Amino acid sequence: MQTDHVNNMGDLLIHGLRDVAYAENQTLRILSKMAERATNEDLKETLQSHGGTTRKQIKRLALVFERLGQPFEPLGKSPAVDGLAVEAEQLRLLDKSVVDAAIIGTMHAMKQLAIARYSTLVSWARELGHTAIIRLLNTNLNDEKTANTRLNAIHLHRFVVRTGEPLKVAS
Repeated sequence: MQTDHVNNMGDLLIHGLRDVAYAENQTLRILSKMAERATNEDLKETLQSHGGTTRKQIKRLALVFERLGQPFEPLGKSPAVDGLAVEAEQLRLLDKSVVDAAIIGTMHAMKQLAIARYSTLVSWARELGHTAIIRLLNTNLNDEKTANTRLNAIHLHRFVVRTGEPLKVAS
């Protein structure tokens, strides 16, 4: 995390919000490319649908900035997000037999990062008493958890269908 001009918790919250706004913009840019490459119809539909969800998340983030009296200015870069964006771009080089698994893996990483960021932002907003933005951030957090759960379901279904055997979980 770049921490230029972060001197207190309020600055840290704004920086975190700018980071997650950048991440959502990058996600929106990447989703259509992954949907085009996906071969599984459920995965393709999930990626396309998540584009609409991501647009709503960006609108909520803009409202968060407005409620905080701040301009909506996503960061110009983020090493974690940019690394995942590069990984997503490289999916085009993969064989069709593994591309869906790779897309799901990349999306899981993106969703886990988003879940961690939104969870942190909710905690910081609560600590700072910014109750007007907590609901908006929680809605985005829940969107990310829902997308991650959907990806899990597609992955598990893909495994069971491909092998014909139920997935064995260690006890």
